[in-house]
Amino acid sequence: MISYLTKKDFIWLIWTILLCLFVSIIQMFSRDITLDKVHRTEFALLYRFFNESSFDRHHLQSTLEPLLTERKFALFQVAIISEDSCFENTQHYYNNPLLCSTFQDFKNLMPYMSLTEFKTSDIAQEKTSGSYLIKKFSDSDEYLIAKTNFYSKDNELSQFLYFIANRYYQTNGYYKIYEKGKFLFTMIFLTSFILWVLNKLQYKKYRDRYSAYIKKEEDLQSRMLDIEVKYNDIKNKKYENELMLEEAELKIKNLDFQSDAQKKELESAISALTNSKSELESLLQEDENLIEKLEREAVELRKNTHLQLNKLEPFEQKEKNELIYKKLENLEKLWRHEPTWKDRKNFESLVSLKDAHLPFTITQGFIAFDKLVLNLAKQHDAYLVESQTNLINNINIIFNNGLLPLKYEQNFHDIRKARNKWFHAGIYPTLETIDFLIDVLQDTDAEVFI
Repeated sequence: MISYLTKKDFIWLIWTILLCLFVSIIQMFSRDITLDKVHRTEFALLYRFFNESSFDRHHLQSTLEPLLTERKFALFQVAIISEDSCFENTQHYYNNPLLCSTFQDFKNLMPYMSLTEFKTSDIAQEKTSGSYLIKKFSDSDEYLIAKTNFYSKDNELSQFLYFIANRYYQTNGYYKIYEKGKFLFTMIFLTSFILWVLNKLQYKKYRDRYSAYIKKEEDLQSRMLDIEVKYNDIKNKKYENELMLEEAELKIKNLDFQSDAQKKELESAISALTNSKSELESLLQEDENLIEKLEREAVELRKNTHLQLNKLEPFEQKEKNELIYKKLENLEKLWRHEPTWKDRKNFESLVSLKDAHLPFTITQGFIAFDKLVLNLAKQHDAYLVESQTNLINNINIIFNNGLLPLKYEQNFHDIRKARNKWFHAGIYPTLETIDFLIDVLQDTDAEVFI
């Protein structure tokens, strides 16, 4: 969504502002350099004009008045100074001091007059007020002086540092940058905003695509769950069918039939069970093929989802990666002794398609249940040998001798049957059976066999 701002958006805004400042400062620096060169040329023209013409130099202001702005500002501040007089072309020059006030005492000009030769390219730097161009008229003791900037050095870095330190490192300088760069600022911000919107739209496309992949994963997992449930039911039917078939085949071998009708009836039942077994095997094979296909799709879909995740914001990637890391960290605990049985069930449920599909916990739970029942039976018969007994016999010993309340007997036998189906046919037990098994193991602090 474009409706929320992230840390990245604020960084984008900051970089836009910095870009505006950088470009505007470079623009103003280039402008200053250009104006400085123009002022030097203008100074040479004014010097030649007043030095070679018959105009009265004392009328400097009126002579140059056409060059003033509408607000009577001079774009180039000049003055004609002698020991007894000073005339300049403006009464207002922004915030700069007037030349006549700066050189009110003619002695202030003496350090610059000590130069043996003056050229239009010579600049005398005055530390507090800036820099000046100065040249003596050939027919008098008067000097033409102009305010300029200190850009005569060939070193561009020195010029730029002078520009930053003396021209725009002040409130008035920032205002000038704003005044001269309003159009530039508008264009940069407009361009940046358009790029930001395009980036947000692109991000929204990535986000929507990622959400679509997640939805596909959820739908695929739902389909796999339905098939797994069906597959488990078919395996259960096949297991029961095989038990009945084995029982029927055993009967037909060992029983003495009183009539041919009884034998034919049993043979007919065996034939029906055999056909049913074939049909169930065919259904199982179809489901196995479908499950394998869906698993391949899930792997490919997960790859695409991960690739799409890498295009999202870092904080979203971090959230997803932290979730995956948390799942992995919990799964690793299944190989340790520290988690409780309920914790084991919860940890494995995080990555399971269904609450009852917990192969690791189920296997460990049934192993622990066998050992628990054997230890309880040994409380009645200390000489009971594990290799000479079985689970059903041990359960009967426990409840026949009152070691546990009779109300739990059927639950123990349900666990036993579910255990046999799991170890012999890979059939998942019901969630109710798993919950009771976990409660028993949790309450008895049963040992984990890792």
